[in-house]
Amino acid sequence: MLYEMLSGAAPFHAATNNDVYQAVLHKTLDFNRPCFSKTAQSLLSQLLEKDPQRRLTSPTAIKKHPFFAGLDWD
Repeated sequence: MLYEMLSGAAPFHAATNNDVYQAVLHKTLDFNRPCFSKTAQSLLSQLLEKDPQRRLTSPTAIKKHPFFAGLDWD
């Protein structure tokens, strides 16, 4: 959702659901747009990591990511 909010487009899109599934499995994310700061790229890369063992999933860790620096979660 964050990727879509920043870019206005889905991270992976194709003509059919199966093609989208294949894109998710085999393509890399396109960050070559001005809407993606380095911290946004970092956060999105960690959230959309294909390897579940390496994926950023902890709410605490997500909140501490530099993308959210200065945000008061309370």
